[in-house]
Amino acid sequence: MKILLAPSKSQHPRPIAVDLPKRVLMDESFSREVMTQLKALDPSQLALAMKLSPKLTQETYQLFQAYGPRISLRTPALWLYTGVVYDQLTPDDYDQNQLAYIDKHVRILSALYGLIHPFTPIWAYRLDLTMKLDLSLRNHWKPLIHKALKREELILDLSSQEFSSLLDPKHLNLHHVEFMQRQGETLVILSTPAKQARGALAHQLILHGITDVEGMRHVKVLDYQVDESRSHDKLTVFIR
Repeated sequence: MKILLAPSKSQHPRPIAVDLPKRVLMDESFSREVMTQLKALDPSQLALAMKLSPKLTQETYQLFQAYGPRISLRTPALWLYTGVVYDQLTPDDYDQNQLAYIDKHVRILSALYGLIHPFTPIWAYRLDLTMKLDLSLRNHWKPLIHKALKREELILDLSSQEFSSLLDPKHLNLHHVEFMQRQGETLVILSTPAKQARGALAHQLILHGITDVEGMRHVKVLDYQVDESRSHDKLTVFIR
């Protein structure tokens, strides 16, 4: 089983004390080329391309200007990403068995890096699949990701709608998870609570070493419950 997470625009570059096995980027030369293109953009181009506020424009511009493949700090992906999903994870506290589970089962989708192993050191960045560059991010990564995942018997997609577009549902053994909540007589998916729940589910899978759908459906995820009537072999729906 592989568990897929979306990346986060919220990041915290830092050195870590955990001794991790060496893991490499899917296509480092392409990632470097993209970063070089981003570095060449001026603030007005960045603001337009990424739809950023003036404050975020300046921060993002400075981030790219500071980039250098040999000088920029790299942080293992699972430790770099922060935000709603990743705040549910505790990589500094996982024991060796849990780190071994992450090593084998967890992967992260990224517009800059394709499919990332959580232990792979990466540069901080800001990028999504909607940004128009001279290089086509989706066209480049999709076949590489498919090749990496095509033999998996089960792929648990805990990413987002945006990053799920990198996956081929016709040729990959995908199982999706939705977190919904009641608002009166209707069921809705709210972005922030759904992100928090996806992170909480990933954390429980890591803690308990779950490797199948049945086991996943029995873990406690915040105050959600599995809705058996809406779930099937390709989908699990949690409701609260």
